Amino acid sequence: MGGEGTQIVNRKSSIVNPDGFTLIELLVVISIVVLLMAVLLPTLGRARKQARAVACQARLRQWGLVFSMYFDDSDRRYPLAEICRNDPWWFSPRSYCSGSRDLLLCPMATRYEDNENDPYRDKDYSLGSKYTTWMHSISVGTGQAAEETYYGSYGLNYLLDAVDTVGGYTAQTPLLLDCAGSGVMPRPNDGPPVFDGQLPGGVGALSHACIDRHQGGINGLFCGMTVRKIGLKELWTLNWHPKWHKYDAMNHWIKASGVQPEDWPAWMRGFKDY
Repeated sequence: MGGEGTQIVNRKSSIVNPDGFTLIELLVVISIVVLLMAVLLPTLGRARKQARAVACQARLRQWGLVFSMYFDDSDRRYPLAEICRNDPWWFSPRSYCSGSRDLLLCPMATRYEDNENDPYRDKDYSLGSKYTTWMHSISVGTGQAAEETYYGSYGLNYLLDAVDTVGGYTAQTPLLLDCAGSGVMPRPNDGPPVFDGQLPGGVGALSHACIDRHQGGINGLFCGMTVRKIGLKELWTLNWHPKWHKYDAMNHWIKASGVQPEDWPAWMRGFKDY
């Protein structure tokens, strides 16, 4: 080799596959994916709950149509005493709906769970919770020898039993709402449950509806056939019965009585006041 010789450099590459990823690059990608999942999963969870809340309100609107047709055929009367005396509230107007039992279920509470703390579990009905259904068995058929079991997530305002005609109610009287039982008969002096989902209903029947099923509230159908979200603390301010206002002086759980946020159980203190 003379003159300007060619210098040959022997380079040994440390990369087995020059087109692949290094370990550091792979770890960076994995870290980014984990970070994105941590950010997106709570958002997706909230979106899923919001979608189920919308579906719940849609089912309550269907019940509004069912009750409207049923009441129209009853001369605009609310024959709830007749409905509830012999059969559960959903049994008499069943001919006005498709017959699908899914209509009884809030999408947030579709499974039944046998709770050993439920005082009614040995009877033909039992309570549910914010994410589980109640159960109710009724006798059907000739001689009522057979039984059918129903599962649901909504409860009727049984105080409407005490008034015969539509004139006794207002458009904002609750009719049907998210509930741990198939019905609720609140009293003005009922207090809130000590913790979310307490059985057998805290210190009063109203706590059967005081369940944090829809991010700080529940959904309800009113006698005006409107559907909306109800704040948990708002339950104590609703016109459950035409004479409910006469008991306001006994109701410690309203602003007019001077209730303070710290008076509520710890799990409810962050909810909106009414």
